[in-house]
Amino acid sequence: MNRHNKRRTFKPSPIKIVIEQPKATPMQKIWGVFKRILMSLGFLFLVVSILYSYLIISFLHEAKPELPEKIVLTHHFYGEIAEVPGNKGLDITGRSQIDLASLVEALNKAAGNENVLGFVARISPGNYSLAQLYDLKAAIKKFRGAGKYTYAYADSFGEAGYGMDEYFLAASFDEVWMQPLGSLSLNGFALSNLYFKGLFDKYKVMPEFFQREEFKSAMETFTRSGMSPESKAELEKVLSDISGYYLKQIADDRGVDPALVKQVVDQSPLMETNELAAKMIDIFGYTDQLIKAAEERFDVKRDDDSFITLSKFMASQQDALDIGNTGLADVMKTSAHKKKVAKIIMEGPIMAGSSKQKEYSPLSSNKVILSNDYAGAIIKAADDEDIKAILIRINSPGGSPVASETIRRAMIYAKQKDKPVILSMGTVAASGGYWIATAADTIFAAPSTLTGSIGVVSGKFVLGDALAEYGVQHDGVEFGKNADFLSPMESFDARGEAKMNEVLDYIYDSFLDRVAEGRGIDRDAVRSLAKGKVYSGVEAKKIGLIDEIGGLADAEEAVSVALAVSPRDIEYKVYPRSKTAVEQVLALMSGEWTFFPHAIRQAISDVFMRAELYSQSNAQLILEPQLNH
Repeated sequence: MNRHNKRRTFKPSPIKIVIEQPKATPMQKIWGVFKRILMSLGFLFLVVSILYSYLIISFLHEAKPELPEKIVLTHHFYGEIAEVPGNKGLDITGRSQIDLASLVEALNKAAGNENVLGFVARISPGNYSLAQLYDLKAAIKKFRGAGKYTYAYADSFGEAGYGMDEYFLAASFDEVWMQPLGSLSLNGFALSNLYFKGLFDKYKVMPEFFQREEFKSAMETFTRSGMSPESKAELEKVLSDISGYYLKQIADDRGVDPALVKQVVDQSPLMETNELAAKMIDIFGYTDQLIKAAEERFDVKRDDDSFITLSKFMASQQDALDIGNTGLADVMKTSAHKKKVAKIIMEGPIMAGSSKQKEYSPLSSNKVILSNDYAGAIIKAADDEDIKAILIRINSPGGSPVASETIRRAMIYAKQKDKPVILSMGTVAASGGYWIATAADTIFAAPSTLTGSIGVVSGKFVLGDALAEYGVQHDGVEFGKNADFLSPMESFDARGEAKMNEVLDYIYDSFLDRVAEGRGIDRDAVRSLAKGKVYSGVEAKKIGLIDEIGGLADAEEAVSVALAVSPRDIEYKVYPRSKTAVEQVLALMSGEWTFFPHAIRQAISDVFMRAELYSQSNAQLILEPQLNH
């Protein structure tokens, strides 16, 4: 068919017909509003029901379990051991590790419990620190000293990788087990860093930093191609202290010569067939064989629920420690006679601010020491007449000098209120962390703790030339001669350098003053040992930066000495306390952390406030059931 003869079809445009809707009557308008209210209430009811159900479940989980007459404690060490107790009831991360203080407390309580026969631990790879393990080893040795038997099992100590920390913990147990195909990898310690000067030179990024003094090497990673001689000498000394401590501890635990442990380190990884491995591992076996051995030793069966997790044992002891067969009235009377001590645990970089500021989420798991939160907690404890002393645990590489000073000043305030302030250092308490520590009456540190770093560093990255390579220019106006001296677009001029040095000198001199005052050391002597140097706990004790080598348990003992009471007569109260599930929900319902309209948010808050009051009024009731110890 010829394309010109095709029939064309024309479609008319649609005709729009507008039908005017009848106006709603007043009753219809009222009904429409009522329907919307019902829909909102339905949505509100759904949300509240879900959250309230979760709340009830969390309360049920906190109920105290009953324990059998014969108890064999079990625990799986893995991942990271937290310094700070986790929030209760609302853990959306799935993490289930117990914090360090709770682990130590549980083992110490178990040591005095006649029904507890022993402890079986599984040790998996994790981000452990020798300072934390120092506390755990002490608790395990105390447990063994009470006549309890202990087993440690690992599939492999490093599996041809790094198993130094895992074995360091395992060596504290009576028997160390490892799977026959596992490897003993005590490969030693290494300290290294990446250096970016070559990369920055290539892209014309100029790091301009100032330090006080030559050992304050935090920014060398940006300004150098390798370690400075001062930094290398410093780290070699620290590594020597830590490795010497490690070898001696393992040798003492295993009853062998430190030279043999050094052989193991130099020849690792080792397999079952190696004679050295046989001196460090008691039994090459599997978990089922270990369970059978434990059943025979303790005369129990796994099926009769005698194997109890450490967390379950802890739950059974909460609010019921030393109760025996007494009732609630006796419990309250016993608690009233105990000395109350505030326990404040700080972990992370030190920053100015408060968790109430909108940039800090109530569900954030980031570890940070916010000055207003912790200074406020110290002041609150100092003002509480029932609190007789303050115990601080700090694990921090440093941070803001201003934030550190805020917390330090709160500690001075507590001392002026005649409250002894005892401080325990964790893995690291350096720079701003040590700044805070200077205000304590007594400072404890583990042999492997890294502390000191009395110095200051600051500066900026200059990006102007780097951006110019890509056609990006910079221009502007300013008011004030130093308005842009911290601008990343251009280098410091003479005025900017002078101002930066003035600021650093002031902060550094202030740091030296606080160390001299707090530690009772001549200021010139402080300057000679400062210079930004990092020290191990062992070396820090020698030069007077700390008072005693010890862990958290030793610090608690010092608290009891300061108060002239038995450790059993002390009740610790954690500041800032962990939030309950209700409080976390309320936090989500407030401020910037919600998408709910205000009316709905307020209604949910009211419901949960009532639930919180209910939970508090009934919290004492769960003390009534008697526990079999």
